[in-house]
Amino acid sequence: KVLLDDYNIEVELSASDRSGMHHYRFNTRDTAAIIIDLEHRDQLLDHSLKLVDEQHIEGYRISKAWAQKQFLYFDLALSQPYQSAQFNSDTTKLILRFNAIDELLIKTGVSAVSTEGALANRESEIPHWDFHQLKAETEEKWNKELAKIRVEMNSAEEEQIFYTAAYHSYLNPNIFKDRDGK
Repeated sequence: KVLLDDYNIEVELSASDRSGMHHYRFNTRDTAAIIIDLEHRDQLLDHSLKLVDEQHIEGYRISKAWAQKQFLYFDLALSQPYQSAQFNSDTTKLILRFNAIDELLIKTGVSAVSTEGALANRESEIPHWDFHQLKAETEEKWNKELAKIRVEMNSAEEEQIFYTAAYHSYLNPNIFKDRDGK
């Protein structure tokens, strides 16, 4: 959870195994906007951003970093329809504008196989729009993993360092197959 001070927007993020959910609270009554940026992170080799309808976006990005040709397909569902959509000149960034909304949820499924796989992952892992339910489910999964090791430390700071390192050890390798095994 973070507050974007410059825009007075509260952002919360949570995830399942192959999907995630964003929760935005817009604390002003101005037109709300989000940017989908496919260039952010590593070298972009190819991409696609497709507006399926006012509450559904799909696409892919092929990039070069730890892999020479890394494929990532995605499927986004919006809890509110956008009022306008604008691409930048090379279509790697998309600005979605919403009229006077207080909050917005976005569910994102990812796949290394296809946009259909990303959609199926999203629909099976996060069939609801309850951010707090997903957060609780995710915390339960992490607590189960982190509870596999019990240690006694001399201070709360040492315990925090240890469990943070244990958490980082679970981040990679990650799950790189769809729920259907592809």
